[in-house]
Amino acid sequence: MLKKIFKEAFFLVWKNPLLWIFGFFAGFLTNNEILVLFLQSEKITKGSNLPINLSLLKGSYLEVSKIIEQLFFTPTSLLIFLLFIFLGLFFFFFVSLSQGVLIKNTKDKEKSFKKLFSGTGDFSFKIFFLNLLVLIFISLMTYLFIFKLFLFKNQFLPFVSLLIIFLIVFFLSFIVRYTICFLCLENKPLFSSLNEGFKFFFKNILISVIVSLFIFLFHFFTGFLSLLIGTGTFYSLSVLIQFLDYLHLNNLIWFFTLSSIVISAFIFIVLYSIFIAWQYSVWALLFLKIKSGKNEEK
Repeated sequence: MLKKIFKEAFFLVWKNPLLWIFGFFAGFLTNNEILVLFLQSEKITKGSNLPINLSLLKGSYLEVSKIIEQLFFTPTSLLIFLLFIFLGLFFFFFVSLSQGVLIKNTKDKEKSFKKLFSGTGDFSFKIFFLNLLVLIFISLMTYLFIFKLFLFKNQFLPFVSLLIIFLIVFFLSFIVRYTICFLCLENKPLFSSLNEGFKFFFKNILISVIVSLFIFLFHFFTGFLSLLIGTGTFYSLSVLIQFLDYLHLNNLIWFFTLSSIVISAFIFIVLYSIFIAWQYSVWALLFLKIKSGKNEEK
């Protein structure tokens, strides 16, 4: 079943380049659960050293809070601050909207830019508030961990609390993803979808973790492949630059250097956008397959 889902998701995204745009923006809120645990495993295993690291992080938080307080001293700085908040929330909303479009399109399979946005008003603000609630919840946990649990002399407590935070974020990412599926594909209310997403994940926890693991492996493989391509491009460019330098063609050196940077960045962004769009399509198709299977059983 998974092979069919991965293949169907790929062709769905590949045949509709408009989804790549939404994949790019949705990527700002996308993290693979296995990848996050893999990257953060060193912090978890070195729990005994956390107080030193946290003291530095605590100082950074305090410095940021002082800067924010200074912004309220003058009307101009306050206006600029509020403008940045508005722009940030607008970008956050479009990212949330992109998540919904990618999920919804696995069922609608629309290729028109206008039709991709049809019906988004039913779920866009719901996903926005869902992501906002999750962001506030994770920020609150981080705040308590840095400013409260850090004060305990027992160093085992920060280790356990950090492990618990990562596990909560691990499970929460699945629940949020399935909640978005209920919002977009079944048009349910926000808190009803959150409840359904919670139950759906724990009923299908094994297949969810397996899919996340496969996505992590794809992510690792594509990252390694990109590294090899980038390394090959770098060495080829360095040989070309040395040859041009020997001929004293400085203008061509700048041209090829900037061109290679722009082209490499463009290729990376396109591949990343396709991967994120594919990832959302995989989760939505998995959701639909499981739901259709349960309906057939009934």
